[in-house]
Amino acid sequence: MRIIRRIPCAFRQWLEEEENASASYSINTNFYLSWCSNREPAVLRYLGENYHRPLAITPPKNGHTLTNDVITLTGTAPITMTSLRLAEQPSAQVFWRDVAHWRFTNVHLRPGPISSQ
Repeated sequence: MRIIRRIPCAFRQWLEEEENASASYSINTNFYLSWCSNREPAVLRYLGENYHRPLAITPPKNGHTLTNDVITLTGTAPITMTSLRLAEQPSAQVFWRDVAHWRFTNVHLRPGPISSQ
């Protein structure tokens, strides 16, 4: 998915509204849209792997038995993901270490066997 392809309609609309707000100012819409399109490759290089990183949960280490009824979940997410929530615990708060790494603390487990697959 290309970043710029999601922006032009709103950006173009904003440019038009700015121009309509002033009779003495004319905006070169094509100049600004072209500038955004030409910046996209540099932005994607800067974002690097974080842009394409999949959503992933770091599983408990193999061979470890979970004995607590409360755990901490950690993982990674693409930078385009702006929020996470646990379906069974919607009030649980996610903490972001940076744009790609997240953590839920005090996640309550259900009784029974746990699979990390």
